Amino acid sequence: MEVDPQCIAILQKRFPISDYAHIELVRSDVLEYDLLSLARQTLEKTGRKLRVIGNLPYNISSPLLFRLFEIAPLLSKAVLMLQREVAQRLIARPCTKSYGILRIACWVVAEAQLHFHVPATAFVPSPTIVSSVMSLRFRPDAWTGTTFTGFVKLLHAAFGQRRKKLRNALKKYVSTHLAKPCVEELLQQAAISPDRRAEELAPEEFVSLYRVLQQGQSHEGF
Repeated sequence: MEVDPQCIAILQKRFPISDYAHIELVRSDVLEYDLLSLARQTLEKTGRKLRVIGNLPYNISSPLLFRLFEIAPLLSKAVLMLQREVAQRLIARPCTKSYGILRIACWVVAEAQLHFHVPATAFVPSPTIVSSVMSLRFRPDAWTGTTFTGFVKLLHAAFGQRRKKLRNALKKYVSTHLAKPCVEELLQQAAISPDRRAEELAPEEFVSLYRVLQQGQSHEGF
């Protein structure tokens, strides 16, 4: 899949249809392409989940990754080349600068593994950044639909004010989701201190917090 007409011409010359009839070259912006339908059709025709291999355009890496996260149950694996900083965000640990929404959202849908870095000298012309190759093995029980999108909204609320304690960072978010909001009680039920900050919580703790929130919504009839 390619959007640049110059690259399309090079690929058509490199992989002529007479020799590579099994390759379909799609000219499209990947962010506008219906990946969900492609994944479903692949599963129906072959009985196998879709595999994604690519050198992601660095300026759309994050939105494209979230597109993959949203259809994770229909994917088996992705092998991707990314900007090193983005790759580090996918495997970052709590209490580090790279740790945040991307890492935790990825954790509920896939297992990320960094393989190696690619120096700028490997490209012509050479960019000003270092690239990294990594893989994502998608979980069969990956969160999808409103469960996943709701979880991401919680993450945005928590990290939107990264340096604030959770009792303050989540106050507005909780008030819009529960009729009788009490941030500290919610955190207590999830066994999380309200004095902690979002960057200090492990992915498992965010999952526990979201489940407690869902239970509260269910009990209130939302």
